[in-house]
Amino acid sequence: MEGKNMVITDLTDLDRIIRNAVREEIARFRGEEKGERVREPEIYTAKDLQKIFKITSVTLWRWEKDGILKPTRVNGRTKYYNAETVQQLIDGGKVGKYVRQ
Repeated sequence: MEGKNMVITDLTDLDRIIRNAVREEIARFRGEEKGERVREPEIYTAKDLQKIFKITSVTLWRWEKDGILKPTRVNGRTKYYNAETVQQLIDGGKVGKYVRQ
């Protein structure tokens, strides 16, 4: 077994080692390792916003109906939301009462 090492560890340490390795690989993939800035998306889908704000599709529909957020439609069906508009909503505190904690 020349050139190979054997390490005995418990499951907690193994879990930590794997998580750290995955984080490092993701950072390397995104370019964070080189000090490059990770590019934020310019548009969001409805599912993205539901995850970000922890809201349902009904709440998102209500925001559209109330004029809080206006989607851009592609092919008449798919909705996309401008990232700058979403950031303005966050900064302005206009969506706080709708968001689940």
